[in-house]
Amino acid sequence: VFALLLALNAWYGGKLSSTVMNNTISANNSWAHYQAKNGRGVSYEIAAVTTNNAELKAKFMAEKDRMDADKKEISDKAKKMEADRDEAKLRSPWIGYASTAYQLSIVLLSASILAVSMPLFWGSFVVAAVGVLLSLNGLMLWF
Repeated sequence: VFALLLALNAWYGGKLSSTVMNNTISANNSWAHYQAKNGRGVSYEIAAVTTNNAELKAKFMAEKDRMDADKKEISDKAKKMEADRDEAKLRSPWIGYASTAYQLSIVLLSASILAVSMPLFWGSFVVAAVGVLLSLNGLMLWF
């Protein structure tokens, strides 16, 4: 049972690590896309200011407005990814602590069998219970 808890905890910890890494990369890519849109928007604005042709000026300003709308969408998407990443970063240490507790409970349980010691046997359950609390905190973020 302790090994099953450890395996589930390790799976969730891996999922959190993947979320942190993937969302960091995706947010960075989104911000790079945002910067490219900003550069293009500035270019269209400069072109609109420097041209004397009213039709071209309107076309350039329309493109600049489109770049601004795209930037807003990209910014919202990047901020959402950063928020998800930050939440996963908050959960991750608790899952790591819980994994340590589960490993210790397995060691204590094994030692209790070898030493035929009931205090070690019950101690392993106490340490596993601490691991369960730490896992639940990683899921619920109570404290």
